[in-house]
Parts: sequence; structure tokens; C-alpha cells
Amino acid sequence: MAEGELAVDVDRERRPFTPEPGDGYGEIALLHAVPRTATITARVAGRLLVVDVREFLASVTGSADGHEMAAEVREQHLPRDWR
Repeated sequence: MAEGELAVDVDRERRPFTPEPGDGYGEIALLHAVPRTATITARVAGRLLVVDVREFLASVTGSADGHEMAAEVREQHLPRDWR
């Protein structure tokens, strides 16, 4: 997200956190080929940056650093999303 205000829902329940500019989302579904874990809704107009799935996977899985970073993000996001 570059700018704006978003809301996060998991299983139709609003989560108490909101993404900040610079945050990303959707990576778990891309990395693991699973359904998304949350629904993100724009609360006000904003600007999003989009990364193509092929480019995302190549950049993340193409190096040991990428694998480590993906694991760190997953470990941070999954417990938050599944509260």
C-alpha cells in the first residue's frame, strides 16, 4: 500500500490493526498457493502498488535471503491473521 486507509477482516471479523503505507499483503496465498487468509477493504481512496505473481515468486524464492524474508513475514502475519 502506498497511501490510503484499509480495513482487515478474517472470517468476517474486523481485525484491530490496519495496514500502514509500505505494508504488503497477499504474500501467503502467493507463496503457498492457498486461499487468501484475510479480506482487505479500502476505507478511503488510496494508492496500491501491484506486483505480478511471477515476479514476486522469482524475487522471493530466487535466493536464500528471499526464502528467509518470506519465512519471517509468514511467521509474523499468520498468528496475527488467525487470532
